[in-house]
Amino acid sequence: MNYWPLRNKILLITLLPAMVTALVLSTHLFLNYYTLLENKLTEQGESLARQLSIPLSYALERQDMEQMRKIVDKLLQEGSIRAISIHNQNRKNILHGGPSMYAVSNAEHRLQIQPLIRYSDSTLRIIQPLLLQSSPTLNFSNSDIDNITNNKIQPQFVPVEVKSNMLVGWLEIEVHLSETRLETIYDVILNWMVVITLLIISLIAGLRVSRQFLEPIQELSKTIKKISAGQYQAQAKPLGCQEFQDLTTDLNIMTRKIIESRKELEESISQTTSELEETMEAMEMQSIELDLSRKKAEEANRIKSEFLANMSHEIRTPLNGIAGFCNLLRRTPLTPRQNEFLTNIRNASESLLAIITDILDFSKIEAQKLEIEQIPFNLRDVVDESITLLAPEVHRKQLELVSMVYDDVPLHLISDPLRLKQVLTNLISNAVKFTEHGEVVVRVMLEEESSQDKLTVRFSVTDTGIGIDEAKQLHLFTAFTQADPSQTRQFGGTGLGLVICKRLVELMGGEIGLSSEKGKGSTFWFSIRTPISYDSQESAYHPKLKGLQTLLIESHPLSQSAFSHQLSNLGLQVTSHNSLSGVNVQHPTAQLAVIALSASEASDRATHALTHKLAQNIPVLLLLGSNDSDLIARYQSANVRQVSTKPISSDKLLNALEQTLRIIDPLEPQYTHRQPAPASYLADKVKNTANVYQPALSRYEDNYFSDYNEHLAKPPTILVVDDNSANLLLASSLLNEYGLSVLQANSGKKAIELTLSHRPDLILMDIQMPEMDGMETTRRIRRLSPWCETLPIIALTAHALPEEGNKFISAGLNDLLTKPFDEQKLAKIIRHWTGFTPSIVNTLTETPSQKVQVTPPKHDDIDDVVDMELGIRLAGGKPAMAKEMLKMLVESIPETRRALEKAFNSGDLEEMVHAVHHLHGATRYCGVPRLALTTETLETQLKMNKLLVAEDTLATLYQELDRLEAWQIEQDNRPKSEQV
Repeated sequence: MNYWPLRNKILLITLLPAMVTALVLSTHLFLNYYTLLENKLTEQGESLARQLSIPLSYALERQDMEQMRKIVDKLLQEGSIRAISIHNQNRKNILHGGPSMYAVSNAEHRLQIQPLIRYSDSTLRIIQPLLLQSSPTLNFSNSDIDNITNNKIQPQFVPVEVKSNMLVGWLEIEVHLSETRLETIYDVILNWMVVITLLIISLIAGLRVSRQFLEPIQELSKTIKKISAGQYQAQAKPLGCQEFQDLTTDLNIMTRKIIESRKELEESISQTTSELEETMEAMEMQSIELDLSRKKAEEANRIKSEFLANMSHEIRTPLNGIAGFCNLLRRTPLTPRQNEFLTNIRNASESLLAIITDILDFSKIEAQKLEIEQIPFNLRDVVDESITLLAPEVHRKQLELVSMVYDDVPLHLISDPLRLKQVLTNLISNAVKFTEHGEVVVRVMLEEESSQDKLTVRFSVTDTGIGIDEAKQLHLFTAFTQADPSQTRQFGGTGLGLVICKRLVELMGGEIGLSSEKGKGSTFWFSIRTPISYDSQESAYHPKLKGLQTLLIESHPLSQSAFSHQLSNLGLQVTSHNSLSGVNVQHPTAQLAVIALSASEASDRATHALTHKLAQNIPVLLLLGSNDSDLIARYQSANVRQVSTKPISSDKLLNALEQTLRIIDPLEPQYTHRQPAPASYLADKVKNTANVYQPALSRYEDNYFSDYNEHLAKPPTILVVDDNSANLLLASSLLNEYGLSVLQANSGKKAIELTLSHRPDLILMDIQMPEMDGMETTRRIRRLSPWCETLPIIALTAHALPEEGNKFISAGLNDLLTKPFDEQKLAKIIRHWTGFTPSIVNTLTETPSQKVQVTPPKHDDIDDVVDMELGIRLAGGKPAMAKEMLKMLVESIPETRRALEKAFNSGDLEEMVHAVHHLHGATRYCGVPRLALTTETLETQLKMNKLLVAEDTLATLYQELDRLEAWQIEQDNRPKSEQV
């Protein structure tokens, strides 16, 4: 109705009240008139019946039929009387006049002593009893009349009072109603004709009024349209009433003012245009200057990027030599102090490398050149790797580091695991750095799950450290900002870690924040958006672990909960206790015990004794919060099956459980806890990735080469190309240790010559070289012959910018090895591209047999080499036998050394295992816990083909043999009364 035209609204206002009024009044008048006519007819019939009842009563009494017929004929002459009947007192019809009356329901009951009135569709019947009385008087009450008039559908009988009981008969009179109704219809028709006439008159009046309103409005509308079309000279004609004329006058005045304003606007536009032309000329000059400045800025940014790449190369190249030669030097005989100095050098180089990496990452982020990968990964592995990296610092501070991955979090996701690990490691490292006592807890939980298989995963790192002031929290995520920037600050750093974490988290679709209170600790949290990976396989565990009753001892509540959760996920039935004091160590109900002890708890004699008793009854896996070799040896001598350090990853925990229960055969391939990456990983990755270059061996293939593999019959020939003599010597030394044939070239030209003459199986190509760089050298090698087109060429570079990966691919390089690299990375590259499994072959000039005579250690250093109580117990309680077996072991050390040297120099894995196993069997029956632990560890590593790790263990084994010999020399120099 709001959108109706004005004319329709006027007609509605005019006709609606008239129609409603006419309808209500006509209906009211019709009903009143019809009721009035009907009541009048009823009263006439009743009056006539009463008047005739007296003479008819006497005539009926005298049986005067003639008189009664005259009365009936007289009544029939009335126009409204249809028929008359007279009944005697026996209810017999003795006289009837007119047509037959309409049938009546319950006819036998219609003749009563009271007068009755009955309505039907077209007649009204009055039944009057004929009473004979001396002074007859008929009285009708008002209520009787109302009852008669109101019952029109169903005939009803209304009682009438009489004063005599002398009944002689009845009079029935049937009255017509059709005439009355016909008159009513005529009245209704006349009434509606009047109403319609009034409505027509109202309609005509409404149309005239609407025309008076519409004409001036239409005139005003036409004028406004002309003005809108630009005809500002148009004027409206005054029409209609005074109000419309005033509106027309105001519109004409407004039109004149618009004309005046338009003239002023045109003048203003003309002036502004001239000023704008002058401004455009000035802006054009500024645009030229800005374009020149932009080009200068782009050139400066390009120079900065090249500078960063060159600085990365120049810094990483010497770091590569430092780290590599440190590793080589560690394999030579060193005094403890020299070993300490060497460790400090390597730690310093790693710290410097971390700082350089932070600066380069920040530069790449600022230049918007850092991209996030989208590859499947195992969330549990990323968390485990992050906390394992910080285990030494946690042990040093004797903190409790706990990781809790909630059950509702899917483990197989798709994102960038390296960047996720970088953020986690940074936050955990900060928490450990600023916490002196207490705990650091890493939690991973599901924050939100959408319908598109995308999750929001929340990570939090909570510590009990020094906390951060609220004022300083606002600036923590600003570059080069620290919580304590003063020169007297206790903790160092570049101030880039958190800002890099913030940018990385934002690139992964999440956010980062913190909550902290001074003196009570901090909680750093971040979230990432990631889809679920459905292609990864779930972790498998040995079927013998399922349902195994396991006893867990852990005093720290959160660590206990985390360990219990890990063990339960492996299928074990776990019962947890806070300490060994509440456990029946003599008769345990469990089949396996997992004991997690801090350094202080492990040093307790009572704990050691209870652990020893428990280990005599069931297999015990000990998880130490310390890497102290003395503690490890002490518990190893207490019959503990397996000793590991905590925090421990899920894979290592499973491996430790299997070794504790002796359900694993190290000579067979291990249960694969992760799906290994395929050999064609890099090719597919590079083919499908346009902007990001990836090395062939993913950093998540840590277990890919841990399985047992056969060596090639002939070691491949490796060509190393590098203009830096230190790097050339380092790479060649590492390759020589693997028993490979190595060629050296200090330039691109020399590399081409050696490729043609010696046909190497693999080339390690430095990128940045004078005269001819690595990429140009690679292009020329590829064009030498069809054989060179498939020759694997690996880039050796310290450059860290991501766009350079595409340049390497286009130049024909197959893979990338970033400096500084270690033995493991180099071994993986060789295995992937040649199929040869590298293993350490001791090629150093100083073999263990040629070592300088070491001065026997002091007594306080070697007094724990031999545990005679353990030896006596192993010898069945016979001291003489224990001493004899120990003597035989000491005397066999020279022969053992020769066997070990021969086995490791030959590179024969089976011979290595046999030599170590022979020594291991001898130590098991003597009280030499440290030597026994070392030999067992070395044997296990060899059987699992972990040759790189076994190298360090072999050096430790030689040191333990030296210590045992020194102990024996000291015992021989003592008086017999003081000998053990």
